Amino acid sequence: MPEQLERVLATEVSLRSRLRHTAGGLAGGCGVAMIAVLWVTEPNALPTPCPGRLRRTDGHGSAWAVFAGWVLSGRRPLFALHRVPAARIALAATVVTTLAGVALAAVRSAVPPT
Repeated sequence: MPEQLERVLATEVSLRSRLRHTAGGLAGGCGVAMIAVLWVTEPNALPTPCPGRLRRTDGHGSAWAVFAGWVLSGRRPLFALHRVPAARIALAATVVTTLAGVALAAVRSAVPPT
């Protein structure tokens, strides 16, 4: 039993695991930064649906960045504890994106071609 525990512990605190969380946090943070730059430098007012979509995307990126910071700030292995919020973030992002895609498809199919 101690050998299994040592293997699991080594996996959870490994450099590879830390680098994966760092990459996820950086990706989320960079996405938020890119959207903020796009939003601030846009010379004209954005079309009606864009601000809401940009806020949603910022929310997803911020969630991943905060989650990665939480995982990386821990001094001990988190085991399954960090998988629960990660799964919730992924589920929420997937549901929102899917619903937005379905709504967009429904609106686009209802408009006759010109």
